[in-house]
Amino acid sequence: MTLRPSAALRRKRGLAGDVRYVFTALFGVRTSRRELAELEHRQGLRQTSRRRHLVTLGRTAVITDTFDHPALGKAREQLQAIEDERSRHAGAVSASDAELERVRRDRDTKAKQYVAALAATDTELAELGKKLEPLEKEALIARRRGQELRESLQRIDKKIADTEGLHNSVKAEKMDKAGILADIASLKADRQSVLRDEPVIAHELDALNPRIAAIEAARNELRRKRGELDKSEAEDQRRTSELLEAIGAKRKVVERAHADAEAARDTALFELGDQLYVDRPKILAARPGTTSTRSTMSAARSSHVPIN
Repeated sequence: MTLRPSAALRRKRGLAGDVRYVFTALFGVRTSRRELAELEHRQGLRQTSRRRHLVTLGRTAVITDTFDHPALGKAREQLQAIEDERSRHAGAVSASDAELERVRRDRDTKAKQYVAALAATDTELAELGKKLEPLEKEALIARRRGQELRESLQRIDKKIADTEGLHNSVKAEKMDKAGILADIASLKADRQSVLRDEPVIAHELDALNPRIAAIEAARNELRRKRGELDKSEAEDQRRTSELLEAIGAKRKVVERAHADAEAARDTALFELGDQLYVDRPKILAARPGTTSTRSTMSAARSSHVPIN
């Protein structure tokens, strides 16, 4: 692209020329901005290409045993230190990844164990519930029978008391005392008959209550165990989450250090390649069979632009 030799814009005399000059200036500014953006983009591409070629040049010089240059000794020492640091950080990143995987695997294992233990506990609770239901029905029936028995005894006792009171009253002299005594005897016989059912009901309850109590105790123990499982699972989830966050933060630190080491390595290679480009040693450019080296040097020369 050809740039204008002067910043002045063409201008004609007169009012029309002044108006045209204003529009020319406006459109010229817009055009110049587009040209500047395009030039900056092309400059950025050239800078990136030049840096890539110079890094390749520096890397080629470092790995070439037969090549010698005054800057190579210091560069190789610097690169060796950077590579040791980068390898150490890479190992730390790998160790963090392995630790993260181990923690996640342990969490998955414990989650599966929790689900299995919870299912087993719920199954046992359901089985105990099935066993408890008929026993509670039998106990309820026995309690109802006992309640009805007590109510019957209360009614009979009241009738006996009323009949005995009638027997002792003045009106009883005009009534059949023998009949009243017979009624009292009959009521007492009924009372004895009802009382004979009380030991049977008490025996049934005595047999049912321990069994119900044992099942209730087992259910309470299972509920306590289930609560402990839930609490343990929640604590393990919280602990695992905190551990993952800590390991993740540590991994970010070492990963950033690893990236910084790689950037330092590329910078060292770039500086070496730039030094070699400036010195332009003949042995590097004329070495037979090193097509990639010659093409790299040529590319660096062809894309050379001043470095800001």
